[in-house]
Amino acid sequence: MKRFFHVLLFCLIPALLFAGVKIKGTIKAADGAAPILAHAHLADLGDFYGQAKISVQAGADGAFELEADSPGFYMLWVSAVDHQITGFPAIFEQDGESIELHVQLKANEYKTEFDEIEILGAWNQFPRNKAGTMQ
Repeated sequence: MKRFFHVLLFCLIPALLFAGVKIKGTIKAADGAAPILAHAHLADLGDFYGQAKISVQAGADGAFELEADSPGFYMLWVSAVDHQITGFPAIFEQDGESIELHVQLKANEYKTEFDEIEILGAWNQFPRNKAGTMQ
C-alpha cells in the first residue's frame, strides 16, 4: 500500500507543479453582441488557425477559455460566422501565466453591386487564373 502511494505521488507531482498557460476572454460580433458561432484557436507562432493545436468553441455569450501545455510562442486566432478572422501573437515565458482578451471582430465585406462576374467550371477545366466573363 505504501508503495502504491509513492507511485501515485511520483505521478502527480509533475502535474501539480505545472500550472500551464491560460488564455480566456470574449468574442463579440461587429454589432457588439455575441456571435452566432465563434471559436478561439491556439497555434504555434507562424501557423494559421487550420493548424491549431487547440480549438475551442465560444459559449453563447462569446466567452472562451483555453490552456496550452507549456510556455512558448503561440498565435491565437479568433473566428466567428460572417466575420473576418483575426490573429494575435501570444508569448508566454513561464508556467502559470495567463492573459485575458476581449475581441470585437469586423464583419465580412461584400459588394452591393457587381459590374462584372467571372466564372469557371468543368467546361474549361477550372482554370482559376483564366476565368471567363459571365454573360
